[in-house]
Amino acid sequence: MRRALIPVCCLLILAATATGADDAGTRSPFAFGAGARELALAGSTISLCDGPTAPYWNPSRLATVEQIGVSGFHCRLFEGDVAYQYLGLAVPTLDWGTLGCGVFRLGIDGIEGRDESNMLVGDFSDDRLAFYLAYGRSFDRYDLGLSLTVEQHSLAEYSASSSPGLMLSVGRRFSLGSGPFSSLDVAVNARNILRPEMKLADDAVAYPFELHSGVTVTLHPESSGRHTILISADAVKTEDGDPEPAGGLEYDFSGLLQLRGGWRDGNAAVGAGISYGGIGFDYALVERDLGSLHLFTLTTNFGAPVSERRRLRAEKREQAFNEAMAGQLQKQNRELVDDMIVRGRQQLDGGQLSAAVESFDRALFVARGAGIDTTAIDNLVRDTRARLDRQVREVQLRQYVDSAQARIAAGDYVGGQYFARLAQGIDSANAPAADLIVQAEKGLEQESQRDLLIQTQLGAVDSLLAYGRLSEAQVMVRTLEEMAPDNPLVAAAIKKVRFDSWRERAAQAYERGNYAAALAAVDSALRLFPNHQGCLELRERYQRPSAPAMPTVVAAKAMPLSHELQKEVDAAYRQAQAAFTRGDLPAAVAGWETVERLAPGYQSVREYLVNSYKFLGVELYGQNRLPEALEAWRKAAALAPGNAEIAAYVKRTENEIQKLKAMSYDAR
Repeated sequence: MRRALIPVCCLLILAATATGADDAGTRSPFAFGAGARELALAGSTISLCDGPTAPYWNPSRLATVEQIGVSGFHCRLFEGDVAYQYLGLAVPTLDWGTLGCGVFRLGIDGIEGRDESNMLVGDFSDDRLAFYLAYGRSFDRYDLGLSLTVEQHSLAEYSASSSPGLMLSVGRRFSLGSGPFSSLDVAVNARNILRPEMKLADDAVAYPFELHSGVTVTLHPESSGRHTILISADAVKTEDGDPEPAGGLEYDFSGLLQLRGGWRDGNAAVGAGISYGGIGFDYALVERDLGSLHLFTLTTNFGAPVSERRRLRAEKREQAFNEAMAGQLQKQNRELVDDMIVRGRQQLDGGQLSAAVESFDRALFVARGAGIDTTAIDNLVRDTRARLDRQVREVQLRQYVDSAQARIAAGDYVGGQYFARLAQGIDSANAPAADLIVQAEKGLEQESQRDLLIQTQLGAVDSLLAYGRLSEAQVMVRTLEEMAPDNPLVAAAIKKVRFDSWRERAAQAYERGNYAAALAAVDSALRLFPNHQGCLELRERYQRPSAPAMPTVVAAKAMPLSHELQKEVDAAYRQAQAAFTRGDLPAAVAGWETVERLAPGYQSVREYLVNSYKFLGVELYGQNRLPEALEAWRKAAALAPGNAEIAAYVKRTENEIQKLKAMSYDAR
């Protein structure tokens, strides 16, 4: 009798828990599902299930989990003593996807056991367990997942375990823009790719292959985002059964209150949920063929979100890279300063004082910008500059004396006196400079006498012109021209005499009635003094009746980054960092410039470019490649306009370039 009751109880439990009207009981007794939220939506949830229930419904949903989640589910089947329970866990990682596990229990205790004589021999239990181990991860724009399952059944002294089952799933989210429909989630789930098989007593049972597909649309009916509506649809096709469609609808108010409803295979389901502080409680009422079921789920999520942890890790990596970069640049700056000092000492030993001062001065400039002690460098600059000043004074003294001698020899006594006094300003006891001053003063006295004579003659020319004695004035200016051909006053007098000559010719021609000759003479006079009002009036009077005016000619007036771009930016950013790490600064700069062009302000790219441009400028400056250094520093200044150090680099280099240009002009 006891042996007869055991198969009967087993069949009763299987009949109470198996789902689907046409699968002949071959589907798992856990095919009913897990989670009050999911079952309130009639199980149409493979594209929107929660993380802790994803190991059963759809392991690819684990890829979207942000926090560690734990969920417990419980119900009593058909007001009996059969307990149906589920406990799920989802643990996301930073880089390797999300791990999930779930445990089902379906069982009843206290079953009376009787022997062949119908005598009570004790109680026994019927328990079924299912273990799910799942993994989900995003690859490019798709979420992929897999789940392994094993079931265990114990009935009195009988016990059996199933062979492993395998489930694979894939999902993807599509953004629908900024309208009320914000996103579309699609998922496909293949269950029992490896078919679990279990033999408890005589016959082995193998679960059929199932194909699930689902879609969910997220709707925000108003702009505040407090109201969210999820519309889901799902279909299940078993190996030998008919497709089973299902649909569900969920309304969410501010993430605090949820109302749900669903339909599957002619049975309705409703439910509600409340959430606060990472803890949620869900209830569902599901209609089944044998009556209504009351389902309860308690869910909690805790820990920092994965996206936030990734952001913090990225910031720490950026900070570490910045510190390493700053240290490397500091080391290179020290090496550059040392090289400049060695070069300056070599130039100093070779007597190249100007070049040595320039090398020491640049070393001092770079050391100050890099925060290096400048005491020794400053002393080198002071000593070398003092020696250079003495050398420059000696050279200038010789140049002034030579210039004074050349000017006096050429008759430029004022210039000679000027340069001789400059030489005395450098060395007041210099004898050649004193002798040259005496010679210049004697020459100036002679020139003064000649200038007095010229002034007297010019006054006479003015008087002759005033009295109309043009011919005598012409004779006198010819004499002055021979005496002082380069005197500007004499040249002005000659011009004035010629002007009066043309004006007199114009008057004579006009009196003869030769208007053309009169006009030609007036035009010649106007070439000497173009704006002379008297000649302009004469020209107007000498003109014949004017021709019709020519018409005036008036000139006519002259009339959140796409996904592909994000991948390209990330790849360029990583390549640039790798190039810098191996010491290839030009390649790193080229990569960062590409990132800045594609995605301006991306992470710390602008800071890297500013530091790289600054170092390149310092290196080029140390090699005396001033225009290239200026170009690099100007790029840095464009990215960091408020950086006083870079502004100082730019200003100093511009001044040095201007001084070099001025020196080249003087040399010409």
